[in-house]
Amino acid sequence: MKLPDFARDERFLDLRRKMGIPAGYVALFPERATDSELSYSEKRALRSDGIDVDIGKLSIHTDNTMAYKKCRVLIYIRDVHDMGLSAAEPRYHLAYCQVMRQMCEQCAFERYVVSTEITGTFKVNYIKDRHARSETRQLPVCRHCLEMLGLCGYKSTLSQAQRYAIVRNFSPGIFFERYPMALYSWLPGDFADSSEVNVYPGKWAAESERIRRKASWRCGKCGQDFNWHRRLLDVHHKDGNRRNRDESNLEVLCVRCHADEANHGHMRRDPRYREYVRLIGFRTR
Repeated sequence: MKLPDFARDERFLDLRRKMGIPAGYVALFPERATDSELSYSEKRALRSDGIDVDIGKLSIHTDNTMAYKKCRVLIYIRDVHDMGLSAAEPRYHLAYCQVMRQMCEQCAFERYVVSTEITGTFKVNYIKDRHARSETRQLPVCRHCLEMLGLCGYKSTLSQAQRYAIVRNFSPGIFFERYPMALYSWLPGDFADSSEVNVYPGKWAAESERIRRKASWRCGKCGQDFNWHRRLLDVHHKDGNRRNRDESNLEVLCVRCHADEANHGHMRRDPRYREYVRLIGFRTR
């Protein structure tokens, strides 16, 4: 007897919903899932145009965030069909919310692209009469995702004005600050807080937050207060060894001062560096 595909079988999915079974950290299609690490080209693509991903390579973490090859990602529709009226504006998703679940059950995930873009600006292809027009646009976040993850206090019970303000002011950087891209103790290259290719120790994210909090969220070099832009503040390892957690080896630096350190020029390619320039600029320090 051939077993049903439990990831697609409607009766099974309905029973799972009624039982309230959480997603857990499982691949949507486990038989095709991969847990390998990101290649350098994939890391670059995730930060720019995104990657078209087969659903078998997407996993759902226990906190309902979505992951691709050990890296948390957001998902959005890149190709939008213009039917003659104003083209629908796609939203990006941070979690396996009810909309994503519905799309999965309808086997419509081939329309989605995964990304780690932090500013909320995405490439969208508007298609009309078989011709595509590409634009880079600021897209809104999915409200169901915000409520599921409890981000920025979003609740469906808030007033329309309050909900609109939260969505308008939200950026993926807020999501990645609370839910780091790395699922485990390592960070993918070029997303990191620090230098080149060694590995962060376990629980480094919590340790980094403790150190930055102790510094009152101020950069140790320029003295600027980053309490409202905490993701732009790093903990720098002076000797370049990420495993050396001695306090004398650690220094709290903003992303700009961090990039000015020896052998840290690559950090100017970090999306957070561009975010620093956009929010703060290069005023005299």
